[in-house]
Amino acid sequence: GAEGIGAVAALRWKAQLNENGKVPAWSSALPELDHNEVVGWSDERGRRFFVVALRHEGEPAGVPERVELSLQIARDSGALTEEVWASGSSALARLLTLVAHGDMTATYLGLAHGEDPTEMEAIVRLKRALADA
Repeated sequence: GAEGIGAVAALRWKAQLNENGKVPAWSSALPELDHNEVVGWSDERGRRFFVVALRHEGEPAGVPERVELSLQIARDSGALTEEVWASGSSALARLLTLVAHGDMTATYLGLAHGEDPTEMEAIVRLKRALADA
C-alpha cells in the first residue's frame, strides 16, 4: 500500500500471513518500494512471488499511477498480482476493511495448507530456548 492507511494495513497483512498463514511475507510502502525493492523484480525473479496492492479511495496524488506501473513491473518479472480495495466512508473504516480482509486471507491460507492458524509452535520453541539460554 501507499504511505498511511495502505502501509499500516500492509504491516498487519505481513504479520498475519507469517503467523496465521504460515508463509513468508514482506510489506513495503509506496513510494519507497519504487526506490529499492522494484530492482529485485528484474528479469524473471518475480516468479515465486504474489504481490498484493492494498488500495483505497484516499490515496495521495500520483499513487494510483505508481501502483499501476509497479504492478506491471512485478507482472513482467513473473509475479502474480492482485489489488485489494478498501471500502468505507472514513479513513478508519477503510483501514479496518483492509485489516479484516488480510486477517481472513491469512486464516484461510493457513487452513488451505492444512495448518492450524492458531498454532504458534515455532514461537513457543523460540521462547523456550531463550529462557533456557
